Amino acid sequence: MGVISKVGRQLDPVVSTTGDNAPLIHVLFVLHSDPLEGSEFPPGGVELHVKGLAEELAFCGEVVPIIWASNGRELSLIEIDENGDWCRTRLSLPNPIDNLTITDSFYTQRFQEVLQEFQIDIIHVHHLFRSPLDISSFLGDWSGGLVISLHDYFFLCPGITLIGQDGSFCKGGGLDICPACVKKITGRQFDIQEWRGKHRRNVEYADLLYAPSESTASLVKEVLKPCLIHDIVVR
Repeated sequence: MGVISKVGRQLDPVVSTTGDNAPLIHVLFVLHSDPLEGSEFPPGGVELHVKGLAEELAFCGEVVPIIWASNGRELSLIEIDENGDWCRTRLSLPNPIDNLTITDSFYTQRFQEVLQEFQIDIIHVHHLFRSPLDISSFLGDWSGGLVISLHDYFFLCPGITLIGQDGSFCKGGGLDICPACVKKITGRQFDIQEWRGKHRRNVEYADLLYAPSESTASLVKEVLKPCLIHDIVVR
């Protein structure tokens, strides 16, 4: 757990216990959409949650929050300046990233530059939609703490919601129905076993996992069946 265990408030702001002389903790939030304005749409729940959390952490004074967002066409690096205002740097992606992209060398290079320039201690992945699906590919040999929040069912299905073709909650479906359902929802052909295998490895790679409910946490464990996993914290 490394630095995560040392700073019990860096992701869920509460009264600080780290002391006045504690070094600043640099946290990088990974998102699928710019929380200042959104990509095609206004910011949604996850983006607003991260923006509010980052502002509260910055106000506490012991955490330096940085937001990294990819909408599949451009990257946004968003930080809070010395006046407390948000500022953004944008960079176009030479090759679009979609929900089948496993790795991307340009994304990885820019991500590594951010890790080094900002001396990131903790990465908190909120969504991989429109980012490379293999987290380890862009983290490289970085040795900080990795946190993943499972806001929805993206790790289980590229359709995100687990709502089947008949409008019911499928609870993960099965190999007999998933291919046709996913193709109808996304317009793409997916190997659902391969998809879940990639995200199983992502879950196993994390130091800490958050889920919005007990049912989400249980379903992730049931469907992905990770071999190595820390407890999923429900909040």
